[in-house]
Amino acid sequence: MKAVKLPSGNWCCRATANGITRSFTDFTKAAAEHQAAAWKNQKRYQRNPDNLTIKQVVERYIDSRDAVLSATTIADYRKILRLYFEPLEGVSVGKLEEQQVQQWINDLSRRLSPKTIRNIYGLFNAATKLNLNITLPQKKKVVYKTPDTKSIQAILKAAQGEDVELPILLAVWCGLRMSEIRGIKWIKVSKDRIVIDEARVYIYGEDVVKGTKTTDSQRVINIHKYIYKCIQRQPHNNEYVVNLSPNMITKRFKKLLRDNDIPDCRFHDLRHAYASIMLMLGVPNKYAMERGGWSTDNVLQNIYQQTYKDEHEIITDKIDSFFVGLLTCDENCDKQELSLLQ
Repeated sequence: MKAVKLPSGNWCCRATANGITRSFTDFTKAAAEHQAAAWKNQKRYQRNPDNLTIKQVVERYIDSRDAVLSATTIADYRKILRLYFEPLEGVSVGKLEEQQVQQWINDLSRRLSPKTIRNIYGLFNAATKLNLNITLPQKKKVVYKTPDTKSIQAILKAAQGEDVELPILLAVWCGLRMSEIRGIKWIKVSKDRIVIDEARVYIYGEDVVKGTKTTDSQRVINIHKYIYKCIQRQPHNNEYVVNLSPNMITKRFKKLLRDNDIPDCRFHDLRHAYASIMLMLGVPNKYAMERGGWSTDNVLQNIYQQTYKDEHEIITDKIDSFFVGLLTCDENCDKQELSLLQ
């Protein structure tokens, strides 16, 4: 086994054991070859998996990560296995041919998006570790239906007094995800801020409480008095502020759009609108990321750059003024025409 140098400057070494080929990449040639040799020696003493079916291998992979991956991810994996693996699930790993897998991908590509295909094959490849030479469909540019300023104003005014108003405000004004909105507890709300540190997702017919999507998603959101008043109007039946299910939020949001002749979009597109508004208002990315809970691998932004309380208050006032203007401006008022960046 000899490592080869990649265009990136790293070294890659391939090893084969029990009919399975795996690649190991590291910064040095010696380290890549050492990893490959160690894996090959370990595989020689493991039970040959060739007699296991694809379904058994994938199930074993999912079960082995049940304690370390989120409940949502595990549920998605099981759904993918149930819906899309039927053509291969009974085939033994040792008898599986590359052409069978390519045909499976071809058939799925006729009815599923490239992104979904990549998720399916990603699970297959991670579970089987076969590293086959499979051609996946080309990625397509996603065109989002991000609502413009006029649509956002119409949404905000149509939602006033409706039970879906608070979720809409928290999504477009504060940039919260639906799971974060549903995870807000009364004890985490004060007069001018909300602590976001949990998410509530709907899995197999019941709510599951988990941590936020990333550690960067754990944050404190400053809220305007209008949002606080809307929170106070919510029924205080249990520990959660919002008790609509994801399906109820989506259906009522869609109905609101239809009833008021507002261009169609997803509820999650309100979060896209939030990001576009931050850009339009000239809010620095660092602050927009902190408010919206987005993470980045940029070491400079995450570790070395700092934000300041006074600047946060200025930005909060700027954002609040924009949305208050949308809520209070009537159709005939003289205002500067604004547009969101798509």
